[in-house]
Amino acid sequence: MNAFDIIEMLEDNGLTEVKELLVEDDKVVLEFFYDFDKEELNAAKAYANEESDLEEGSYEWNRDWFIPYLLDIAKDNIESTIEDINDELELEGIFHELKIDGNNNDYIKFVSAFCTEDCNEELEEILNDYL
Repeated sequence: MNAFDIIEMLEDNGLTEVKELLVEDDKVVLEFFYDFDKEELNAAKAYANEESDLEEGSYEWNRDWFIPYLLDIAKDNIESTIEDINDELELEGIFHELKIDGNNNDYIKFVSAFCTEDCNEELEEILNDYL
């Protein structure tokens, strides 16, 4: 398996700071960041203000409305990218968010695991080792 091809596709889809955590013949584990653009941040802010009666920027506003919206955006975009990688490179891949910093909502850190179709290990087990 060529990790370079996976990394290139992740970067082509706007994911940043891609780091190899594990590279073996039949599996790859990568860490990367999803950086939000201004439009995504503004949309999350507008959503949180419209859907809640909480004070903008409060802990509850961030936790219950703003951050979940951002997380959904990131997950949707990454899921699409992972599906494209799986299809194009004939792999199986999954991902999970590692953390979103409550003090800095400009990005979310993710980890992904990819495996060839004949890999003997479960992707969830591989990924869990890095969560």
